Amino acid sequence: MRSKLLSLAARLFMADRHPHWGKLTTFITQTCIMRIICCLLIVLFLVAFTTPDESLQNTRWSSMGFMFHFTATDTVHILMDDEKLADAIYTVNDSILTWRDVAMSEMTCDTAITGSYIYTVKDDVISFRELKDDCKDRAASLERMRLNRDK
Repeated sequence: MRSKLLSLAARLFMADRHPHWGKLTTFITQTCIMRIICCLLIVLFLVAFTTPDESLQNTRWSSMGFMFHFTATDTVHILMDDEKLADAIYTVNDSILTWRDVAMSEMTCDTAITGSYIYTVKDDVISFRELKDDCKDRAASLERMRLNRDK
C-alpha cells in the first residue's frame, strides 16, 4: 500500500515530464475554468432578474377611478376620477415606502406625520403593509388598497 502511495506521489511530481499527464492536467484545468464561468454566469443571471426593488418613479396605479401617480421626483398625486384629491412626498429604499402628506385636507393627515410601508408588486398589482404610521386612517386605507399598474 505504501509503495502505491509513493508511486502515485512520484507520478504527480513528475506530471510535467510524462506526456499524458500534461494533457490530463490541461483538460482538468480547462474543465474547471468552464464550470466556474458557467456558475458565475448563472449567478449573474439570477441577480439581474430577481431584484426585489421595483421602482415606483413615473408609474400610475389605479382601481375603480382611484389613482396614485408616482412622479419622477418625490411626489405622489392622489386622484379620484381624474380630479386631484391630495399630494404626498414619498421616498423608496429597497421595498420600503416612506409617505408624508404635503397639505392638510379632509383626507390627509398632519403634514408632520410620516408613515413607513413595505410595498409589494406582484402581477402588476401593488399592495402596502404598514411598518409604522401614527396616522391610523392613512394606514388602514393603504393596507386595504390593491391597485393595478396603468400601462
